[in-house]
Amino acid sequence: MKNDLKKHIFYTSGFVVLSVMLVGCSGNVMDVKEEVSVEYGQPISLKVEDYLDKDKMEKDELDSVLKSAKLVINGDKKENGKGYQAIGEYAVKISYEEEEAEVKVSV
Repeated sequence: MKNDLKKHIFYTSGFVVLSVMLVGCSGNVMDVKEEVSVEYGQPISLKVEDYLDKDKMEKDELDSVLKSAKLVINGDKKENGKGYQAIGEYAVKISYEEEEAEVKVSV
């Protein structure tokens, strides 16, 4: 009975440690801001760095993301004859390797 309890504690502890390690290793590389506001008359930025929460990222990861991430503005509606977006809500999607993140942009 005592050995069974020790085995149970051993296996449970091992499972917990392994789970924590896997969850910690599967974190996202990109940390993005939740929302960005843009003043009407200014275009929505196409720079990935404007949407990243750079303080939460490692420098080497940040450099890698800045070099190879792709950015798309979903629902991009420009004002007639203007180089900026109409008032509204937009979603900026950033793709990096297998990871995708979306940032809400308000104009």
